Amino acid sequence: MTQSEAVYAHIKKAITSLTFHPGQRLSEARLASQLGVGRSPIRSALARLANEGWVRVLPQSGTFVSELSLQDVLELAVIRLLLEPHVARLAATRIPADELDTLRLLTDRLKKAD
Repeated sequence: MTQSEAVYAHIKKAITSLTFHPGQRLSEARLASQLGVGRSPIRSALARLANEGWVRVLPQSGTFVSELSLQDVLELAVIRLLLEPHVARLAATRIPADELDTLRLLTDRLKKAD
């Protein structure tokens, strides 16, 4: 993995884990200092992240973590509604019998607790 790829992965993880918050300004100098790299890998990583929509580069203002719009949130909700039943079906076909028995037992206990 190149230095730029490592920096890209680090910054993207910080964005997706909300270590870097939506709208937060990202300083090339500060990132370079924190990660112990030069500014060139930082610029390369930020350009890639901007191309993918993770950050916004505003000339004369800086680089900022992208913010989700209401439309983005609604689209993500629709995607989850489509994916979750599919993933649940896949999981159900692959669960070992003993784990399925345990889940049934736990479900029965929860029903009786109500």
